[in-house]
Amino acid sequence: MFDNFVPGGDSSVTGLVTLLAVSTALSKVAQDMKFNGKNVVFVIFNGEAFDYIGSSRIVYDMQQNVFPNHLDGGIASQPPLISLSHISHFIELNQVGISGPNPVLWAHTDPLSTKNSAVNSTVQQLISTLQKQRLLNKFIVQPSSAENPLPPSSFQSFLKGDLEIPGLVLTDHDGSYSNKYYNSFFDVLKLNSSDSSLSVVEYVHSTATVVLRTVYELVTGQTRELEPSKKLIADLLTCYSTGRNCSVVRRPTVKLQSDKLSKLRLPNMYVGVDFSMSEMSGITTNLFSYLVGTELSGVGIGDCHNPNDNTIFTYRWIPINESTSVCVKSMVNVTRAVSPAFDIPDYDYSSARYSTWTESVWDEHSLRIFLKPSVRQEVATLCIGIAILLVSFVVVWFLNKNSDILFPSNGMGPSTGSISTSVVAASC
Repeated sequence: MFDNFVPGGDSSVTGLVTLLAVSTALSKVAQDMKFNGKNVVFVIFNGEAFDYIGSSRIVYDMQQNVFPNHLDGGIASQPPLISLSHISHFIELNQVGISGPNPVLWAHTDPLSTKNSAVNSTVQQLISTLQKQRLLNKFIVQPSSAENPLPPSSFQSFLKGDLEIPGLVLTDHDGSYSNKYYNSFFDVLKLNSSDSSLSVVEYVHSTATVVLRTVYELVTGQTRELEPSKKLIADLLTCYSTGRNCSVVRRPTVKLQSDKLSKLRLPNMYVGVDFSMSEMSGITTNLFSYLVGTELSGVGIGDCHNPNDNTIFTYRWIPINESTSVCVKSMVNVTRAVSPAFDIPDYDYSSARYSTWTESVWDEHSLRIFLKPSVRQEVATLCIGIAILLVSFVVVWFLNKNSDILFPSNGMGPSTGSISTSVVAASC
């Protein structure tokens, strides 16, 4: 919420980095997985700090049978439509960066939806699967009290659409925030802090490991000791939280975006009006594609585009370094994070059903300020200038009058040699 000042260290960055780490690790073993009729959809919502713009839009699109895209009868291969009824499990990665005195990951459930016995049974099985992922650093998953309400989360948007979706929200806190600066100017990650039992990198890595193994088991029905890259997590946390010019973000971005990122003190995560894709959304989209996609060797920039008869995969031309770029094929898709309120005909804005934030736009003006000295300083400056002028007149008059003595001409001086002298006088 504070553009170019703080990106929301724990409130947004830690969950985003955890998702990228889990999806990257899972993509490396996807070819060996037996999906058993299930699949995994990783979603990054935009504009959630402004009344859940991104999540409410996706729920609306699912209800209108247009998610992830409108079906086109003229295209042979298209991604299947996804509706709310297709969701078997929902895992949201919220604030997962502050471990506190004990390395605990809290699992929050919705007290209303879990009144349904079928939903509650699925949720409890999901929590059990998370809890059995034992790690060496004594990191554990603990269910929050059933009496606690669901914390602010995107999952609430989905429950508004369908109260029978089994899901939970993973956070670093139980009944109250561990992050005292949630969505504030001071929400900055301390990557090497010694105030907690685990550093931010270790806590996020532990969370990503537990989620990775749980998702793998849910999809395949098998267990596997998978582990995401700790180095990737450390690099992503540094890039997203400090804005340093690091290679993990600069590599898979177009030149204009990477140049902007290197000049910013912090990456621009501003949520604006519906004009174009925001800067950080574009960077994250390319980064996501690069991490989970496939590099196509021998494909030039002219051939790196989406075919007309297939919209399942997207092709992006991504720079690797200053002189080399590659074509990356992935299933990373982008949808409009625009409030449904602006697309529904004759929408009742007083209903407060969807977000209706607006933005004030103005032109920038410049102003030059000249400081006027005091009268005493002006008089002193004038007197000193007059004095220097008078002294210069006296010095020039003295030099001209005694020039024959001070600067003898050729042949008039000693016979041992000649002296050539030039005098340059300048007055201001």
